[in-house]
Parts: sequence; C-alpha cells; structure tokens
Amino acid sequence: MLAAERHAAQRAAEERRAQEHAARRHSLIAPVAQRLLDHRDSLDDDEDVAYWLEQIEAVLPECQTPTQLVGLETYLAAAVRSLRRIERTTSRPAAMTPEARLAYTAAAQLLLG
Repeated sequence: MLAAERHAAQRAAEERRAQEHAARRHSLIAPVAQRLLDHRDSLDDDEDVAYWLEQIEAVLPECQTPTQLVGLETYLAAAVRSLRRIERTTSRPAAMTPEARLAYTAAAQLLLG
C-alpha cells in the first residue's frame, strides 16, 4: 500500500511540474507571438507567413489549456520556419524594420531554448 501511495504522489508531482512548465512556457510564448503579430505589416507577406500568423492570431486570445499552448507554439514555429525559408531562398530579409527583426529574432530564439 505504501508503494502505491508513493507512486501516486510521484505521478501527481510530475503532473504539477508539467503544468507549471506549461504555464512558464506560455508566459514566454504568448508575448513573443503577440510581438510578431504587432509587426506583421513589416514581415514578408509570403502566403505561408500570412497563414501561420493568422493561425497565431486565432489561437492567441483563447490560449489557456496545454493543448492550445502546443498549438500556439506549433504555429509560431511554422511562422519562423517560413520566414527563414524566405531569407534562405530569396537572400533578402524577411523582416523589413528593426522592430520586426527583433520580434522575429525573439521568436526564433525562444523556439531554440
């Protein structure tokens, strides 16, 4: 009985840690995603970039659950990949202003860490 209680307590502690990690991650991802949206007019208007930014915009206001957070992070990663592809294939910057470049760089760095 003691082993089962200990195992249940460990599972509960792991779940709490996972939820805390998700909350911390959200506190980082949401503002970075919003900042990218704030500068969308200064980002390349490629069809893929526009699509992923629209997805971020749709999910961001209601992003509360771990599933929604995963979706937001997935869309953010796809937007960054699209911006990188533009830079790689066109040899031009995907962000046209310093502020947009900072937003794009912040998103890329957040996804790496």
